[in-house]
Amino acid sequence: MLEDNREKSGIYMWENKINGKTYVGSSQDLRKRILDYFDSHTLNSNGSNIYKAILKYGHENFIFKILEYCPIKDLMVREQYYLDTLEPEYNILKFARSSRGYLHTEATKELLSSKRKSWEFSPLIYYAKLSI
Repeated sequence: MLEDNREKSGIYMWENKINGKTYVGSSQDLRKRILDYFDSHTLNSNGSNIYKAILKYGHENFIFKILEYCPIKDLMVREQYYLDTLEPEYNILKFARSSRGYLHTEATKELLSSKRKSWEFSPLIYYAKLSI
């Protein structure tokens, strides 16, 4: 499968054999993207729903499918088609390559806010603003 998908771009889907939930994604290099799903560091460091599900249920309980090959310039349009048509449950974001529609938890909002505040008063940023 890896060699068959070297330097090919397209849309793919993971389907959970136990609960039927799906995930749709796209990649400019499907071979590289497939390898990411089998890399233990990537699986354990990414908090997305599909990574969590693969860790929970195991690769053996998923079916990986290439939905279609398409030129890189068409990836977003084709991925959006499948997101709209299949309504995959593991996808957090419902728009291809966009965080539009994603709702952060209150804890995440507070963390982002505190980071922003610390940036505003950073001496380095203050110095940079003075020197502009």
